Amino acid sequence: MTRIYLIRHGEVENNVKDIFGGDSELTERGREQAREIAESLKNVDFEIIYHSPRKRAVNTSKIIAGIVSGVKLIEVPELTEMNYGEIEGLSIKDINQIFPGLFKERAENKYYWKLGGENFEDIRNRVRGFLGGLKLEKNCCAIVGHQMTNRAILGELLNLSIDKIPFINTPNDVIYEIDVDNSEVWHINKGVRGKGLIE
Repeated sequence: MTRIYLIRHGEVENNVKDIFGGDSELTERGREQAREIAESLKNVDFEIIYHSPRKRAVNTSKIIAGIVSGVKLIEVPELTEMNYGEIEGLSIKDINQIFPGLFKERAENKYYWKLGGENFEDIRNRVRGFLGGLKLEKNCCAIVGHQMTNRAILGELLNLSIDKIPFINTPNDVIYEIDVDNSEVWHINKGVRGKGLIE
């Protein structure tokens, strides 16, 4: 059985500042979230954490590996966060000033929308090959990614409609446990396990 533990990196400075993309560091709260996630995984039998190259995913993975013994870290470029193009590194306030009406336009076409960067279809295409390899391995692993890439992964593994994928809730302190063979999912928060996605 292939089982994946899907994790979003801990909170980062850019989350607090409402800045899109970038490569900022974990906040103290983000480091604590990574430690809590590690505690929830201590009794899970897995040997590999695949992670994005971004600092926040690397550091979250290192914190987990420091608590869960015997885990190997493997960097996967396909897991990096969405490229936001012209709004990369900008705050919501700045975007509203520079591109008035952009968020309304994006909300109406969130799956295919992009402004010089990527959209959900682009991300879905780049994670597909990686996920295909995992399905062949038939074992357990963890993945540390980002909000948008994790949404694409969940959409792909659970066969969700394209209308639902961009709106999946992927908190920084929740693990999604996915039974790949049966397209089933559970959420784990502070050691408490529940069926389905977080609403």
